[in-house]
Amino acid sequence: MEFLISYILLVLSVVVWFLFIFFIATVLYLWISFFFGLFPSTKCPNCAKTTRTKATRCPRCGSSLKEEPPQDESEGMNAELYARIKIS
Repeated sequence: MEFLISYILLVLSVVVWFLFIFFIATVLYLWISFFFGLFPSTKCPNCAKTTRTKATRCPRCGSSLKEEPPQDESEGMNAELYARIKIS
């Protein structure tokens, strides 16, 4: 009978330790996710992956994370052709 009681107490203590460790891990996860949530993140316009580093390229797809200024319509176009299109 003493063996059964000691076995039950052992199982209960293991369960309590497991629940305690699970609780601590959950609290740490929530605290860390809140802490890192305070820092600004960058979202890739191509694949929508959120990056919390100062990277200039997306780690998933490689596209640029910097906002690029709008390109001029005449860039890469023949000046004469651009002038004719703009007039009409």
